[in-house]
Amino acid sequence: MKVNHLEDLLFLKKNGLRSLFPQIPRIDVGLATCGRARGAEKIMEAIQQESQKEKGEVCIGQAGCLGFCGFEPMIHVTLPERPAIVYGPMTPLKAVQIVKDIKAERIRPEWALFKITNHSLKGRGEKGYREIPSSSELPLFKDQMRLALGDCGIVHPLSMEEYCARGGYWALFKALKSMTPKMVMEEVIRSGIRGRGGAGFNVGTKWSVAAHLPAEEKFVICNADEGDPGSFKDRVLLESNPFRILEAMTIAGYAIGGSEGFIYLRYEYPYALTVLQAALQKAREYGFLGQAILGTGFNFDVKIIRGAGSYVCGEETALMDSVEGKPGDPRLRPPFPVERGLWNRPTIVNNVETLSSIPPIIQRGGEWYAEIGTAESKGTKILSLVGQVKFPGLFEVPMGTSLKKVIFDMGGGPPEGRSLKAVQVGSPFGNFIPAGEMDIPLSFESLEARGSLFGSGVLVAVDDQQSLLNVLARLVSFFKEESCGKCVPCREGTYQLSELIEKFQNGRGTTADGSLLKELGETMREFSLCGLGTGAPGPLCQALEDFPKEFIPSSWGKRFRKKRDLESQPARSALGGAL
Repeated sequence: MKVNHLEDLLFLKKNGLRSLFPQIPRIDVGLATCGRARGAEKIMEAIQQESQKEKGEVCIGQAGCLGFCGFEPMIHVTLPERPAIVYGPMTPLKAVQIVKDIKAERIRPEWALFKITNHSLKGRGEKGYREIPSSSELPLFKDQMRLALGDCGIVHPLSMEEYCARGGYWALFKALKSMTPKMVMEEVIRSGIRGRGGAGFNVGTKWSVAAHLPAEEKFVICNADEGDPGSFKDRVLLESNPFRILEAMTIAGYAIGGSEGFIYLRYEYPYALTVLQAALQKAREYGFLGQAILGTGFNFDVKIIRGAGSYVCGEETALMDSVEGKPGDPRLRPPFPVERGLWNRPTIVNNVETLSSIPPIIQRGGEWYAEIGTAESKGTKILSLVGQVKFPGLFEVPMGTSLKKVIFDMGGGPPEGRSLKAVQVGSPFGNFIPAGEMDIPLSFESLEARGSLFGSGVLVAVDDQQSLLNVLARLVSFFKEESCGKCVPCREGTYQLSELIEKFQNGRGTTADGSLLKELGETMREFSLCGLGTGAPGPLCQALEDFPKEFIPSSWGKRFRKKRDLESQPARSALGGAL
């Protein structure tokens, strides 16, 4: 079926609503990577086998990830005209019992996490349901504003009908049928959206430059080479709602006059590759990609390029070299990619999260989006919360939400019996914010004022039972391993950072080493070719200022040094005087 007219889109929406709210019980298993890692495939197998035994009419499907990986594997059970119930963590035995209970319209509140009340009960009553909290009542959900994550964990990732029922491809239809490329561009500019991948560059400005440059070919690249430690938001978006990314890339191509797009996918995401390949095929079958999209004269298609397994390839110029078949090394700038990018043609590069926000902006308007967030940081941000918290996962909140709310209200705070020491915002290059500064708003301007970065939005919680110095050592080791070696400041600088932090771990750090660390950081920031070299010294140098006691010999480092080093009073006194 090729979608050309409004009636075609309405037909898909109607079928999608029937699929989402069937007249028979429906069970969906979360089969994103996080669910699979916890045994979701065995849950699916148990449900299918038991359903065949019961010979009852049960619709069995799959969903993506809701963002709460600690509760995986999860299933969603929807009885006709009832709220969906999310159960987890599930086992095959529990899943079998759920199937048996469906026949008797029985539910198990003791296994339920929450209910999703997104449609009317229509007089069927709420017996048993009242004991289950609504998602809107839980701290995990109630302060979120899920724009980019909205359909994740709700729709079947490869159901075009369900995607359209939830508003999918309506933005593209609006753009191609009733807007000029300039009008699309104006809405993106009005929204004020900034890139969600690291630097926070204004998206509308980047698109506008590309649109105004004369060229026979222009390209759109989706940077899905998600390599930051602790970050998994892009993977969830790709695996749970791939059509959103394809729709956004097509809108971007229309806005700048592009004809081809590339998804540069992290090599370590094999399941995301499978999902994207299937989504591309379906998008072409329905006429949302390829020639004469939606019956117009606009042509656009997308290819997948698997990443080279290098962290540096996440930097946009190194990424483009990799797409061209060259070693993924950063390029000198200027010229910038938007001027001379892929094959020296104008190219816009946006990451997965940034693109996921484009369809809502086009559908509801740039002014609507600009009202969310702060004066300089518009819209929402997906945060990957990891480390020592009770409820790690993904949280999408309006820009300006306090770090304290995310860590303590949504994440539940540190485990019982522990206290928070610090939170790294923007891993791996962001600074560690001390526990006493948790009221800081999560926005570009607030973090920049503190000398930190928002980055990809990773929050790493460190409690009082962890050595911050050891955490920093792991970061530096990561930087050293991932440096491409092209420029001397980064290649040699990351090695020297590793040497210095090892001295502090061994209790041999001195005043001179602290000064050397700061001087080395300034040199790397000034002369490194790409973001890895400029960003690597940041967390370490800032931690030296904010957490001086961590650099003084103590029990934190006893596993790294001999007893006599621990008892070395001269080293302790020298460093203590400097800090």
